[in-house]
Formats: sequence, structure tokens, C-alpha cells
Amino acid sequence: MYTDADRRPLAQVAERVEDLVWSSYQRERWTYHALYDDRTRMFHRAFLAEWLTADAPVWFLSRAKRRPYPGWTHATASVLRIEPLAEWPPSESERVAEHLGQLWSAYGSPAWPAVRMEAGEFLFISLDSEERFYTFLECACI
Repeated sequence: MYTDADRRPLAQVAERVEDLVWSSYQRERWTYHALYDDRTRMFHRAFLAEWLTADAPVWFLSRAKRRPYPGWTHATASVLRIEPLAEWPPSESERVAEHLGQLWSAYGSPAWPAVRMEAGEFLFISLDSEERFYTFLECACI
């Protein structure tokens, strides 16, 4: 039987281990969190540099999107450019980016990455599935 005197050091060690594991997890997540914009549901341009230079791109994408990725055989990428968007007020361009992010989530797969390149330029990447990707493009261009 454990006494209170025995339990106290064990509880303190457990708390320290918990704090260490949590801070380690937070430190690792910050790398990926800084690359993602929750409002638009898109990555920043820095994501592409990190992804393309990663030693294991599938693992990096799994960590960044917080879901396991199987290996893929082909990717379809499309750049959607809205010409006058850079000249619009920032609130309007943000609203358009948020709307595109919602369309991408609705008609694309949540696992597919979307990257906001500039104010009026968006890169959408589909992995191994083109049908839903074309449905998204049709909806985005209407």
C-alpha cells in the first residue's frame, strides 16, 4: 500500500513529466501553426518552402494538417488569380480569401493543402483525386 508520503513525490514527478510533454508538443506544433491561417483555412507561402525542402514530405504534410496522409502518386495544382483583388480594401480581400477557403473545405478534401500566395493569388493542391478538384474550380469561378 502506498501512503500519502509515497504518493506526493509520485504526483510531483507525474506533473513534471506532463508539463514537459505538453511544452514539447506545443513547441513542435508552433512550427506548423505559424504556417497556417485558421480564418482562411489556407497555409502561408512559407509552407511551400518548408514542404518542398522537407526530408519526408508526406510526414511533414501529415504533421501540418494534423491527419495521416497515405503516399500519393500524383498531385494536381492550380493557381487561382483574382486580378483586381490586390487593389481592393484589405477587409474585402480578406473576405474573398475566407470565402475561397470555405469553398475549398466544402468541395475539396479537408486533407488537401491550399496556399495563399499573394493578395489575389491562391494555390490549390489536390492529391490523387481530380473529380472533386474540378467541382471546386467550377464553384470558385462562378
